[in-house]
Amino acid sequence: MSSHTPTPADLSRLLDQGEAACRALLKTLEDERQAVRSLAIEKLHSINGERLTLLESLQRLAREADESLRDLVARRGFPRPTSWQAVLDRLAPEEAGELRARHRSLVEAAESVREGLRRNGDLVDAIRTMIDQALSAGSAAVQERQGYGSDGRRASVAANGFLYQQG
Repeated sequence: MSSHTPTPADLSRLLDQGEAACRALLKTLEDERQAVRSLAIEKLHSINGERLTLLESLQRLAREADESLRDLVARRGFPRPTSWQAVLDRLAPEEAGELRARHRSLVEAAESVREGLRRNGDLVDAIRTMIDQALSAGSAAVQERQGYGSDGRRASVAANGFLYQQG
């Protein structure tokens, strides 16, 4: 345990930082969605790097908040196990009010991130399905066709696809 006793204000600060990181992550998810829709694949690398940085930041903040919450519980003699809700219920109303609002705001931002991740996953799945259908439709159409062999004679060609040269 640290020598500093965490306060509700310390927890509020951590919650605010977590919410800001969630909002930034939402922005990267929107950027990713736009890049996928426009097939701007070259943008995805930097977007994914930014997303990874934000996720690492969120993990660090969550660990720090959990540690501060445990320290607060231990120093105030609250019963364990500890949850955010249990601590908020045990704090004095003047301490809990703002902290409760910030915690609720962080939870809402995290739920928005989860929804954004789901939407992007659905978009990628839809594109993958479209590509799979296009490839299977193309391969079915050219299962067996007449083409020309390397010796220049007509030959029946079975393939996933081939090129025709005109002229």
